[in-house]
Order: sequence, then C-alpha cells, then structure tokens
Amino acid sequence: MNNKKCLLLFLICFSQFFFSQKKKKKRDVNTEVAVKILREDGSESSGKMSGVYFPDTNSFAGMIAQSSSKYSIYSNDVKFEFKNDTTGQTENIPFKDLKKIKVLDDFEDEIIGYEKLKIQQFDKDMNIIPKNYEAFVPILYEGKINIYGYDYLTCYGYGNNINTNNCTYSTTMLYIKNQFNPIAFMPIDYDRIGQLAWGSISKRFMAAFREAGKDCTDFQKYLDGIQTQIDENGYAKTLYPNWKAEMKSFRADKNDQNLGVLEKKRAKQKLMRDLYMQPYLGFIKEYEKNCK
Repeated sequence: MNNKKCLLLFLICFSQFFFSQKKKKKRDVNTEVAVKILREDGSESSGKMSGVYFPDTNSFAGMIAQSSSKYSIYSNDVKFEFKNDTTGQTENIPFKDLKKIKVLDDFEDEIIGYEKLKIQQFDKDMNIIPKNYEAFVPILYEGKINIYGYDYLTCYGYGNNINTNNCTYSTTMLYIKNQFNPIAFMPIDYDRIGQLAWGSISKRFMAAFREAGKDCTDFQKYLDGIQTQIDENGYAKTLYPNWKAEMKSFRADKNDQNLGVLEKKRAKQKLMRDLYMQPYLGFIKEYEKNCK
C-alpha cells in the first residue's frame, strides 16, 4: 500500500459493488473471505478467513475488538479461523497474534486493510487514558500520520430485517496515529458518546493531532494557527467553510441529472464523507510537508 495514497473507505459503494457482483452469495461474518495476514512475528500468509467483517454484510460494524476486561461488551478471547493457501491447513489464530489483515477481492486487490490498534482516549478533563480493548480498524489513510475509521450509518430495522437502502450517513468514526507510534488516539469516545460534551469536539480532534504530531515544532505552530481561527470563527466555519455551498451545488447538480432516489442518496453520502475528511487530510498533508 502506498504510504502517500489516500484510501478513503467508501463502504456504501463497496456494498453496492459486491452485492451486484455476488447476488447469489449472501455474506455474513462467518463467510470465508480471501485475505493476506501479517502476524506479530513479521510473517505473512495468504488464505481464507472467517470472523472478519466484509463491507457488503448487514452486520458490518467497522472494527473487530478484544477486551482486557471481563466487564466489556467486547469478547476476551477473539480467534480467527484461517485456512492457509500454501499448507492447506486450518488454524484458529488468536487476536493477539495478528497485526494486519488485508481483505481481497476476486482479483486479489485489497479492498479493506485492517490494522490492530492500541487505543487511547481523552476523558472529560482532556487527560489521556487507555481503552480496555484493542481493535482491528480499517485503514483510511496511510502516511506519516495515519487515519483509521469507518462510516457510521443510521439504519432502520433490526437484525436481518435492516434495509440498507434506508441507511443515512451520520459521520465517520476516526482514529489518529503517528506511523512510528503504536498508540492511536480516539478523538471522540464512541463508547460513551451520550456523555460527551459536544462543545469539546474541536478540542478533542485538535488534541489528537497534537499528540500524533508532537515530534514536530512546525506542525504544532500550524495547529496553533488553526486553533486561533477556531477561537475567532468557530469550528465549523474554520474547517468547513464551504459545506453549505457544496451541498447546495450538489442538490442542483443531481436534480439536473435526474438520478433516482437511491443513487442520489449514495452520492450525497459520499460527498458528506469527503467533506468531513477534507480538513483532517489537510492537517496530515501539512505534517508530511514540514516534518520528518
């Protein structure tokens, strides 16, 4: 994977593609999919794996986690069933033994790259505290600072009765990590989002990027300038000054194209995702330009 290549994860588009290509194969979390794995000992293998999410499943939850606490909602003993292409043998690989998982399509092109993250969060006083779990999270961008995450969609229905055509894009869950640091920072604690003071979101994202780029004085000065603009103009006006204009232009353009309701909804979700990611990718470009 090119370290400078943006790998924005278009989950809706992937879902539609694979559904159209594999109508007769209903996938779920137990379906075997082609993968390449990197183990913690540095060895690599290709094969088939179950227990890994795939973007055309209703159960796609974005990440696969294992907790160190018996009181967590996540399992304490996650294993992946893996059939090795070379040896033909099947083994149950413990969560702790894997470092990366690349999910492949029929042409052996990577469609999702997962990396195992140790995650830290910011408490209500902005102190850094560790989460009680590690998680395999999709890679959205790989560079000097990496972004991991997945789309959060609001859907109607329950279990297998969810109609994915009625899902609406809400946001993209993001995790920020310096390429040389094993710790990823979770700007927003998605596990207790109901307790979050929404006014602190800008502080949390800025803090996450400050931690990821704390080795570079020029980047810290750049973030100081962004923070000054936020203090003067607000978070939305500073980072998303063209949001309303872009959405207005989108509505006019798509109405002219006479798209169907579903096609228009998916195009809107893609635009909202792109706009949401844009300023954070800009932060990273600034770091890559000025920092070693």
